[in-house]
Amino acid sequence: MTPIFKNVLIDCTDKNVIGKHMFDYNQARTSSRSKPARKLIGSYFGEKILIYTPLLKWYLSHGMEITKTYCFVKATMLALSVRELCISMTSSCSFVDSVQSPIVLMPLL
Repeated sequence: MTPIFKNVLIDCTDKNVIGKHMFDYNQARTSSRSKPARKLIGSYFGEKILIYTPLLKWYLSHGMEITKTYCFVKATMLALSVRELCISMTSSCSFVDSVQSPIVLMPLL
């Protein structure tokens, strides 16, 4: 099992991305070929990801290397609501500037 999970765009027309077997299968389906789509994958590296502190400690103790830190989010279970946490993260992290759409907070039922 890989330690990092991320949502990436998978290009089904590239044999190097999906492998020879799945590429050949996709080419054989001439009437309904798969299109590029976002998929949740496991990986051994990540860029601009949020990692929970105890998990980060475990990763570091098992050899993970951190090359760049963007921001830290200090939160406690009692002090921050979900809305306050999202506002704190979006206002303090520089990588959020690249997000084109506004953040929509949905109430948890």
